[in-house]
Parts: sequence; C-alpha cells; structure tokens
Amino acid sequence: MKAILDKYNSDFIKNNIDNDIIENYIKKYKSNEYDKYLTDNVEYETLQALISNRENILSWYNFQDSNVLELSSGYGELTLSILKTARKLVCVEKNKFRAEASSIRYKDLENLTIIASNNLDDINFNEKFDFIIVKDNLEDLDKIKEILNENGTILLLINNKYGVSNFGKEREYKNLYNEKIGLFNLKEIENKLKENNFINYKMFYPLPNYYNTNIIFSDDYMPSANNSKIINNSIVNKNDFSVINEFNVLKQVTDDGYFKYFTNSYLIEINPKSKEKFIGFNNIRKEEFRLCTKIYNENVIKEPITKKAEKHILNIKNNNESLKQLGFDIIDEFKENKIYSKFINKNTFDQILVEKFKNNNIDLAIELINKWFEVIKNNLKNEKSESINSKFEDDYSGDELNVVKNLYIDLVFENTFYIDNKFLFYDQEWCLQDLPLEFILYRSINNLIIYNSEILQNIKSEEIFEKIGIASYINLFEKIERYFQKYVIDENIQKFYDKKSISELEKIKDELGLYKAENNKKEKYITFLENTIKEKEKLITILEEKTKTQEERIKENNDVMAEKKGFFSIIKKLIK
Repeated sequence: MKAILDKYNSDFIKNNIDNDIIENYIKKYKSNEYDKYLTDNVEYETLQALISNRENILSWYNFQDSNVLELSSGYGELTLSILKTARKLVCVEKNKFRAEASSIRYKDLENLTIIASNNLDDINFNEKFDFIIVKDNLEDLDKIKEILNENGTILLLINNKYGVSNFGKEREYKNLYNEKIGLFNLKEIENKLKENNFINYKMFYPLPNYYNTNIIFSDDYMPSANNSKIINNSIVNKNDFSVINEFNVLKQVTDDGYFKYFTNSYLIEINPKSKEKFIGFNNIRKEEFRLCTKIYNENVIKEPITKKAEKHILNIKNNNESLKQLGFDIIDEFKENKIYSKFINKNTFDQILVEKFKNNNIDLAIELINKWFEVIKNNLKNEKSESINSKFEDDYSGDELNVVKNLYIDLVFENTFYIDNKFLFYDQEWCLQDLPLEFILYRSINNLIIYNSEILQNIKSEEIFEKIGIASYINLFEKIERYFQKYVIDENIQKFYDKKSISELEKIKDELGLYKAENNKKEKYITFLENTIKEKEKLITILEEKTKTQEERIKENNDVMAEKKGFFSIIKKLIK
C-alpha cells in the first residue's frame, strides 16, 4: 500500500465521528472485524462507514483485472469490494484524516494507492484508468473524461433528491461524513450526462439506498408493485423522521410506473460492461449463509459471498437433488460451486395470488393455493415422521397435521412458478426435520401478507388461515418461524435494523400523557401517532421534545400533511 498524504492540499477537519471511527475501530481492529465491535448506540455515520454490508453496491461488479480510480473514497468502505476483481486501485480522498485512516485500515494491500487531495486538478496521475468511481458528484464529469481510457467506464453513485426516504424530513442533505452535499433527481442526472456527451449508459436502482444495498434493480429488470423484493430493511438514521410510510409510497409509485423517479439512489454505469440486470443480497444473515443472486438475460446464478457460505451452496444442491427424486419440478442446477437456473420472465406464484386477492377473486385464489399444496402433499406423502421435532412437542399434540421427516420450507409461493397448469420450484435453501407440511402454507401466506398488505382490504389474514384449515395452529407455526429466523439471522447485524419495541413506545406515550388528551385535535394527533409509531424510530425524538406544546406539534403535522398533498404534483412535473 502506498499513501500520498502531504503532497497536495487537503482538508484537515476531524469531527467527533471521524475521531470515533479512527480511534475506536480502525486503529484497534482488522478491517474484517468491525461488525463484531459495532454497538447498539453507534452513530449512523460510523455504522455506515464500517459495516461489512456497505460493500454490496459494488461487490458484485467485475472490474476485469483493470486499473481503477475511486474518488471520495472516505474510509475505504468500498476498497475491498473493488480489489476483488481489479488489478490496481487508486483512492483519492479530500480529507487527510480519512485518507490516513484508510491507509492504516489497508496497510497490507500491495495494489492500493491512497492520495489525500481536495482538488482533482492538482494531481498528476501519469496514467489513465479503465474504471472511475464517483460518489455524490456530477460536477467533475468533464475532468474525469481526461483521465479515462478510451472505452473506459465511469460508475456514478448518486442519492436521489426525490427519493421516498427524503420526503417530509426536516434536515440538510449530508453525506455519511456529516458534510453538506447536493442531491440530484433523475432529470438532472440525465441532463448532466447529455451535457457531457455520455449517451451510452445503464441505470441501476439499489434499495434501500447505495449505502446499505440489499437489492439492485435495473432498467432491464424493473420491479412490479407486488414484487416482494421491494421491501427492504434499512439502517435508520435516528436524526431522520418521516410521516409517510416509505415502503407503501414506493409501492404506490411503482404501481403507477414511477419507480425510477422515487427510488432512493442510483448507480449509473457509463459505457457499461456489466451483464447483470438484477443483484440481490442477504444483509442480515449469518456469514455462513450469505449469498449473492445475479440475474442475466438467460440465467439466474446464486453464489456464495464468503468462503464459509460455500457449504450452504452444497446444501442447496443436496436439497434440489432430493426434491427432484421426490417428484418436484426443480429448475435449479449445480455447477462451478454455484446454483444456476434458466431465467423465466413471468410472474411468480405469489404475484399471481396477490392479483387475485386484490381483484377480490378470493375463491379462485384459495383454489389455486389448495391446488399448489396438494402437489406438495402428494410428493411428500411417503415422508411422514413418527413425531414432531422435540423443540415443539409442548406446542402440538395429536395427529391432525402432516408431519414429515424433511420439510423443505422454501417450497413457498415466491419460489414457485405456475406455468401451463404446472408448478415449478426454485431457490430451495432450507430443510428442517420433523415438522408439519402445513408450516409451508403458513409461511407462504404470512410472507404474502407482509409484502402485500393491501390484500387485507378484501380479506383478513385470519380468514385466509381459516379457509385453508390452519387457523388453530398459528401459535405453533409462529414459534417454528422464530426458531428458524434465529438459526439464520446474524443478531449482531440485525440489531442495527431493529426498531424500538412497542412496549417502549407505549411507555413513552404514557409518560408524556398523550393518552389523557381530551379535545378532538389531540385525539386526531394520537391517531396519527398510533398509525406511524410502528414504522419510524425518529418518533421517539419527537415525543421526547417535552418543551414543545401539543399545539406546536399539531401545526407541524399539518404542515407536513400539506406537503404530502403536493406529492403527486411532483410526479407530474418529473415525467413531463
């Protein structure tokens, strides 16, 4: 590793967050160990600079053994993900303290150069680059062209001014280092690209944003409103608060065809080299279960992210082979330590069912569910177990359910295609022992409701469970699901996504006397709190502002509601 820290002018500002990151993490631990030492009360900026999931935005990308330049490299959040496939990486960071910290973080890497400079024009690179990575900046595009090789590629990481996460939030737009930045909407980005004669580019849409990417869509693979992949946990900035349900708004604008205008971030690949059109991760899984799913024009490939996860790929291979022997139509194949399947450009079974429920075709939806479950029962009819798993003996007595030796719990709606009156299955990751087949029914329907709560306008979840005959076993199934989640989820990572418990919030509301409000205005305000309290942790901060009067809060709420009324007028302006 080569560090050039004093040759050029650079910023010498070190704030409290910088000091925390440098002194409490980078100087103490190896770069692959930060996840273990990040605490519950860590600042949002510190977390996003150090958490391993930060690499996802580029960890899938193939830099083709090339020479890469990264601008505004920060603490090296993306460094390792770039060097997985790059031959050489030059990082430029305007803040000397961050550049120096990054040099400590990656002191053992030979193919890395770190430069501290706040002006790109000052640097004499003496070389051109095959790939240049730029974050939150459109102004340097003309300068970048001069140091880009012919047929080279630029990767822009940009946050969207009109992203759903920004609506109704009273804050300045800042980057992860608490520095003011400009945000750009899609039209501004496209105009800037046109201004610089960049006409060949590919748009990617990372969710929930490019800082903490879990899913990446593209123009070649856009989501529908009932695509379960739209819902993504995000790491919440405690200084943010929004009165809107961001997920529901994103679903609505997606349903109306405006997803790309209101997604939170963009990854723009100028002179594209990539073949991927969708990339998915598993942000809160344990290391041994973390996989990356890539969709291409012809194939879908699932591969391990870590060395430990290679064993999990083999488990999927074994599950597929067993299911094929049992008579299931499995579209996945194993080769080169990856899972391959043919890309099928059709709605999955869960999306078909959502449309039936939304259109109030309840009986037809239930009929299709029963038909699907009959296939599963018939193929596993000879796999019956003598008794239920010992972990759940106290929760189940009798022989009312179909307990089987090996329960493949990914035989769910979203992993099923229904084509030409035939059910095709894929992505069979998990097999649990001595559990009831009906748990798959519960799991499928529960997921369907979580990702598509709008179907509850036509039928309650209890009614669906009643119609398919499992309503009396929900407590048992919930316990099984909790057991499975505990087995798969990395609790150390999950804690950064979790929100405050409802009991804590109820206690805060009691302390502030909100339940004692008597007039109509206060009652309406309480209703508003009840509807949003489960969704936004920032509400705690608002409730703790005891110095504000109830009337001031109500006025603030009315102002935000007025802003929301103009929401779709923004859409009209954007698409003109």
